[in-house]
Amino acid sequence: AIPGPAGLPPAHVVVAGYDPLADEGAAYAHALRASGVEATLDEAPGQLHDYAMNLGIIGEAERAIAEAARQLTRAFQRAATGA
Repeated sequence: AIPGPAGLPPAHVVVAGYDPLADEGAAYAHALRASGVEATLDEAPGQLHDYAMNLGIIGEAERAIAEAARQLTRAFQRAATGA
């Protein structure tokens, strides 16, 4: 049997509005939360799949990368302190 998401580490899920997998990404974040896994969902409604790769071109990319870095830093800090 395939195990559910309970017990997975925290996740930061980023989805773009014009991504064919946007609904699946959002559903994954919601399933994680429903299983008690800490998960953040960052949605960029007007963006294409690889928008975050366009730093310096798409302003929303700067925000998304900064938020991902913030979430990663937070996860490392919590792991280091055992919180």
